[in-house]
Amino acid sequence: MANTQKTVIVTGASQGIGAAVVKAFLERGYNVVGTSRNATKSAELKASDKLVLVDGDIGQAVTARKVIEATVQKFGSVDVVVNNAGIFSAKPFTDYSADDFRALVSTNLEGYIYITQARGQADASPRSRVEASWPSRHRW
Repeated sequence: MANTQKTVIVTGASQGIGAAVVKAFLERGYNVVGTSRNATKSAELKASDKLVLVDGDIGQAVTARKVIEATVQKFGSVDVVVNNAGIFSAKPFTDYSADDFRALVSTNLEGYIYITQARGQADASPRSRVEASWPSRHRW
């Protein structure tokens, strides 16, 4: 019998909106992989048979690959990716330093690109059991 259990990845999962999204999917019966810089230290989430926590900076391509690999290894598929990770600096944009800007771009843009690309590459891999749902189900 095929596994019909759906699996979701949530970035920025360790606190706030991300942790709430993880909990909402778990309450609805999904398998969930949550990632953030300190996911395993989250006060709001604890790993279980339905929840895998992966530490790492999503602004690094290696983290995205690690998250996809952990998801496929544990649950066999990736059905949904919630790109929740993001940072914001509460100061005028004109006061951003080069480091502020790099951090913003790394997490908010590169993080989105890396996890989405890794998901797409897993879909295209003949060795992967990931269901091909991106981009075929999403027409822009």
